[in-house]
Amino acid sequence: MLADEFWPGPLTLVLKAGPVFPADMLGPGGTLAMRVPGVPWLRDLIHSLGEPITATSANISGKGEISDPAEIVRIFRGKADVIVDGDRPPEDFPRRSSI
Repeated sequence: MLADEFWPGPLTLVLKAGPVFPADMLGPGGTLAMRVPGVPWLRDLIHSLGEPITATSANISGKGEISDPAEIVRIFRGKADVIVDGDRPPEDFPRRSSI
């Protein structure tokens, strides 16, 4: 299975969602995109919460990736409920997810 091979890490699986998920949370055709982050502190946070996190990428649609924490705060301050500064990822950290 793909998840066994690539999780945790940069793989997003798009799956048909079960009936427990609200419709406004689903994509086209009742799908849900899922991934397990490769960053250990983020997996620890999710585990401590005891439930999944719903989030989008920290970028503007059609624009390049933003990896500088200060730039993310400048752009998204007042537009997001929470901004977590996880510091800059290591240079060899995969930036994009495969779907």
